[in-house]
Amino acid sequence: MRNTRPSAAQVAIAPRGLGVVVTEKGTSLIDTFSFRHNGTLDSAVTHASSGSTPYGFDISQNGTLVVSEAVAGAASSYSLTARGAFSTISGSIGDDQKAPCWLVITKDGRFAYTANAGSSSISGYKLDHDGSLQLLDSNGVTASTGENGKPLDVAVDHNQHLYALDAGNHVIDGFAIGNAGALTPVSSTTGMPETMVGIAAF
Repeated sequence: MRNTRPSAAQVAIAPRGLGVVVTEKGTSLIDTFSFRHNGTLDSAVTHASSGSTPYGFDISQNGTLVVSEAVAGAASSYSLTARGAFSTISGSIGDDQKAPCWLVITKDGRFAYTANAGSSSISGYKLDHDGSLQLLDSNGVTASTGENGKPLDVAVDHNQHLYALDAGNHVIDGFAIGNAGALTPVSSTTGMPETMVGIAAF
């Protein structure tokens, strides 16, 4: 029987009219909604997540959905199409880190990064043209947010920089994204409020 408490983690509109995506952390389901011609949404179509507790996600311009799996300690990728088709590309690629919650894809669609709130780290994945994922570092640590670090969210700008909101140290860490996806620390903004929970970059 379907869990009556889906506990949605994230909702987003996919690019190019590919619909709306919702992750259900309470049921380990991913919902997709197609757009009708009048702009309203069709009924939800539910899909089983490759791993437990699908949480944060991002969608590339070509329709690749990359989802973090908070309990599984992994990320998966899926294909979305305008006709509502949904299929797994790479299922549950573990990063050996704890609580990968929010996830972001770079503007050029080449890399995806998870904020690992339970491991004081950020994990990077290479995102191929076909949507397949490959972990950048064998131990899952592409960057560290240091002792007491608790990265809750990540964002990227158009200049190939990644920013991590570290609620443990109350800072925003900035990293330059290398050609192969490596993260090099370049800045740290201190004095952030203890209540901060999200971040955005342009």
